Amino acid sequence: MVMLFLLLSQILVWTAFCATAPLKNELVKRSVLLLDDFTFHKVVPHSNQDVVVLFSSKKLFGDYGTDSIRTDYFNFAFKMQTEGQANHVLFAQVIVNGPENNDLAEQVLDEGEELTHPKLYVFPAGSATAIPYPNDQPYHLNTLTQFVTEHTSLSFQLPGTLKVFDDLATNFLNADEGRRRGILSEAERVLEGLDGAPAATGSYYVKLMKKIFEHGDGHIKAEIKRQTRLVNDASKVTKAGRRSIENHLNVLNHFAATLPASSSARDEM
Repeated sequence: MVMLFLLLSQILVWTAFCATAPLKNELVKRSVLLLDDFTFHKVVPHSNQDVVVLFSSKKLFGDYGTDSIRTDYFNFAFKMQTEGQANHVLFAQVIVNGPENNDLAEQVLDEGEELTHPKLYVFPAGSATAIPYPNDQPYHLNTLTQFVTEHTSLSFQLPGTLKVFDDLATNFLNADEGRRRGILSEAERVLEGLDGAPAATGSYYVKLMKKIFEHGDGHIKAEIKRQTRLVNDASKVTKAGRRSIENHLNVLNHFAATLPASSSARDEM
């Protein structure tokens, strides 16, 4: 009887899992509104909602690159709506299928640009002007979050980051050297009032600021490359180590996203 009971329990757990997985997938898909060339103009511009739209070509469905970007976007939208503050952000998609929605895509995409892969755009509330997601950025949770939070009212704190230090980092990178020293001192004062995990997180922000004084703004991208190589080499890091590096990369990517354009241009020369 005990064995029968255990067997029945395992069957019920497996059945529940199988039923839950498709349900979650369906919820993820429903978190993104499907628009066409008629409904799009009913939504954009929106008076009090920021609109995030992914344009995709139906003929590329089944292609690994296209499917992975779409999946990453759906998961991102679902996570923002269930774990973030996205009350005034609408997540949508437009599928171009031959002539269907093609005119709409041509209106939004840059002149002569083609949908060789899905393209993401943000329309801030009240604006019909599209802000394109950078072509050189991957569709990862951290980069999508940083881009969308920068241009919309979305609020979401990535693992391993702290809002107070994010704000200090933004001010730090947009200040001259004299003001940067003052902001670093302010960050150190904030850090003194923390303990535990927040203190460990805050200390990494402070460490980065000091490194930037030593090596310049180029240190940020160099460190992103170094830590990305580490996290991609499974043989060199434990699960805990990987989690720590991923948290550090979230901080680093915030620094990178708030670098002034002039500084980024100098680094690429």
